[in-house]
Amino acid sequence: MKAILVYSGKGGVGKTTTSANIAKVMAESGHKVFIIDADVNTPSMNVVFGSEEPHDNIMVSSMGFSTDGMIYIEQSMVKKFIRQSVSKAKKYNPDFLIIDTPPSITDVHINLIDSVDVSGMIMVTQPNALSVSDVNRTAMFFEGREVSVIGIVENMAVSSKAEKPDYRWELLGSIPFAGEFDSQKALENNKSAYRKIAKKLENTDNVILRNKERTIFNETITVEDIQAMNKVKSKHRFINVETWEWVREQLIEDQENQPYSTGTIDNHLLWATTDRVKGFIGAFEDGNQAYFMITKSPSINGVDLMAGEIGQGTLYFDEKYYGIPRLKYNTFQGEVTLFLHEVTPVGNREINEIINTGGSITKDGRYIQHKDAQRDLYNTFGSSCGMSSNWEEKYNRIVTG
Repeated sequence: MKAILVYSGKGGVGKTTTSANIAKVMAESGHKVFIIDADVNTPSMNVVFGSEEPHDNIMVSSMGFSTDGMIYIEQSMVKKFIRQSVSKAKKYNPDFLIIDTPPSITDVHINLIDSVDVSGMIMVTQPNALSVSDVNRTAMFFEGREVSVIGIVENMAVSSKAEKPDYRWELLGSIPFAGEFDSQKALENNKSAYRKIAKKLENTDNVILRNKERTIFNETITVEDIQAMNKVKSKHRFINVETWEWVREQLIEDQENQPYSTGTIDNHLLWATTDRVKGFIGAFEDGNQAYFMITKSPSINGVDLMAGEIGQGTLYFDEKYYGIPRLKYNTFQGEVTLFLHEVTPVGNREINEIINTGGSITKDGRYIQHKDAQRDLYNTFGSSCGMSSNWEEKYNRIVTG
């Protein structure tokens, strides 16, 4: 497929309108188009198109379809959204992938370039000195990362006869200014110009769309390999996700067969099911840190944790517990190590739920539920989620830092 970045040096120049209308004329001519709305903090493709599949030949991936009512988009979620969007695009198998990016240079652009190979980029600008200056200045970022600029799309031009700025790249098309410059009217009045731009994009290079995988374990190791290794070293331990079910069964069987066994199995093994391990590890597919919710606040000397709070942690392996993955969780009182049954991976929706319902963000970046929600949690679950009668005292310490 051909993957096209659509970019502007500054906001408000009609970048989203350009992306949408190029996609529409491509779809009308029979091309399949997949759109990634990478402007994650202010998504708008969901407004322009209204649904994820608005046309037989168009599919849209936008955080706007899943973050309605949210007031905050956590930047660490960008990689996950891009990865999920690329996976959807691969399944859809379009002729063109159009990526509508935020203005200026952000983490989104860095993550996109690190994650997706592109055919090239078109720059959207208004024909004024400030907008053109921003385009020329920021283009160096992409050129330095070997992203070729296909050309310029000029939006909101006062007159097609007006003197054009001295662009560094080919002018692909000029869309005149209209009093009501919305996406659909711009398309109706300038369809031939958008078709000309789309035709230019047909001459760009094809790319193979793929997610650049992050490898945490050697998943090529099989049960047979472990059995061969254990002839020399008999101690079973966590190796990778694919073999964990078998290893766990062996560890449980070893404990059951111990002399004078009472039949009691280590709780760490009972809680560490394959599905739980797989979900835990999956949270780190996009980086070394991930967000987790505390589902059972443990009793740890000197560190206050609240059930239902959300914070960042890093992946950790402890040989003391069969090499089962655990979480190093960050707090202003220090770092604590948590077990699989004490946390659950979360995303942007859970974070925004806390923010939208009056929760707090602590100085160390943890998200704490509103006190009323915390009280309801204690009254409902009490000690089963690790809360004790002095929960309010702990809550105040965490929130005030």
